[in-house]
Amino acid sequence: MAVAKQRMKVANEKHSKNVTSRGNVPKTLKQNEEKYPVGPWLIALFIFVVCGSGYNLPDYSVNQDDVKEIGSRWVTDSRMEKLKSATRPKKGKLQKKRDEENQSKITDYYVVRRSARKTRKKLEEDRLNEIEKAVILNQEIGLNVIETEFKGRGVAAAKTFEKGDFVVEYAGDLIDLSSAKDREKQYSCNTMVGCYMYYFEYQSKRFCVDATIETGRFGRLVNHSRKKPNCKTKVIGINGTPRLILIASRNIRIGEEILYDYGDRSKASIEAYPWLSQ
Repeated sequence: MAVAKQRMKVANEKHSKNVTSRGNVPKTLKQNEEKYPVGPWLIALFIFVVCGSGYNLPDYSVNQDDVKEIGSRWVTDSRMEKLKSATRPKKGKLQKKRDEENQSKITDYYVVRRSARKTRKKLEEDRLNEIEKAVILNQEIGLNVIETEFKGRGVAAAKTFEKGDFVVEYAGDLIDLSSAKDREKQYSCNTMVGCYMYYFEYQSKRFCVDATIETGRFGRLVNHSRKKPNCKTKVIGINGTPRLILIASRNIRIGEEILYDYGDRSKASIEAYPWLSQ
């Protein structure tokens, strides 16, 4: 018994270190680590600082020749360039315009497709230019002289004319009103001479085209129609001179006689020429 008691006493003393009062029992059997341990990287840094590095670092020192004084400040050349660009005057409108002109545009590399359609104003200008050209060249294209049943000679279409096309010029001597009255008195004395005088107004002034004398031009042979005309007269100015022309008032077919209204409504003229009322 004495031996057993002795063994139990030794065992109790051996394990008494793990038994403490309430509240002081450690949560883990792992030993507490240091709060701020010194790692191996800190030791290596210490050796590097004390002993120095074997690597040659580049020299970042500023050369005194590259340093300039501006006022009370010292700046390097790179700083100087920044200051110059900041104080450089801004470009004016003319310089900006030149820069824009020097820049490449997309049209320098690609062809710009433009519409080939003409405006109504442009079409009218082209038509008037064609008419002026035809009048200056004395063109009488697409016309034939014919014999009519009651009116004597006349003019018929040898081609189709569209509405607005130039047909023929009423060509003759361009005279003023007083000269026209004198000639009219002379012609009235000769019953064999017909009336080929056309009066009109241009720029608030009265004129007359006297086509009494035969010239071979077709305009003087175009007959009158009050009810079924297919042409109308028009005055245009070419180099400041009025020219009397006939324009198609509707589409004219091939073989159709060219007719326009003379505009003479006097009783004496209708009695002398009854076809004026037709």
